[in-house]
Amino acid sequence: MKAKLLNVIKIIVVIFLISPSLLFAISAEDLNQSLYQSDKFTLIDIRSNSSYKYAHIPGAINISAKLCSGKKLPGIDRVIIYGDGIDKQITNNALKALSKISKNSIEILEGGFSRWEALNFPTTLNGGLVKKFHKYISYKKLKKIASNNQELVLIDLRDKNSNNKTSIKSELTDLSARFPGTRIVSHELKSKNLKKRQKYFPIPETISEDKSHLNLYVLIDNGNEDSLIMAKRLKASGIKRFLILAGGEESIIRNGQSELITK
Repeated sequence: MKAKLLNVIKIIVVIFLISPSLLFAISAEDLNQSLYQSDKFTLIDIRSNSSYKYAHIPGAINISAKLCSGKKLPGIDRVIIYGDGIDKQITNNALKALSKISKNSIEILEGGFSRWEALNFPTTLNGGLVKKFHKYISYKKLKKIASNNQELVLIDLRDKNSNNKTSIKSELTDLSARFPGTRIVSHELKSKNLKKRQKYFPIPETISEDKSHLNLYVLIDNGNEDSLIMAKRLKASGIKRFLILAGGEESIIRNGQSELITK
């Protein structure tokens, strides 16, 4: 009996070391319900101050992940933290840091702020005329999160016959080799006419069939405008949780070197 108990403890410790969010997590749906019911807890946004100021979950305070190890938490028994939902390792590290200096019960918001937004739950983003921008991700960061974010789905918009901007002549990179274990959805466009591409650029059926708010999509093109076109299509269909790979195929070929990232 003791041997079985020890084995169970060992498994729990291993799970915590790999991904503490598996043990201490709350869904966006449950958090929204807690906010509606005015439950007592402290909500901490561990993203950068600029991201927090642009938009955050109502009632959240901002303590960036880098500062978590030196902060004292308020005297409320329950604490919920959230990051961007993209790099889970940052959120897991913040959880570990806060757990070492606090007796509070600390939970992680599953999917972070990006999933919260995708479900259209309330944020502090003002209505009316708001500057819209596309969210980009570098190749190096994509490589990093591919190993710790199981929600990641790559949308391959590259066309091997397209005249892209890359100066490197090569066959298209094998995404499954670069990102092993990551789900990939291919969606090659046949028309070379930009106006037709903009008009007849359907969302892949595999995305429509999924619970899209659960996934984090990354759009990869030849370095042309196809990711921007797909981004508009996704937004129009209510899918908000996506990023664009900066530089597209060329950034993959160059292993992320000399990337220019628009923010």
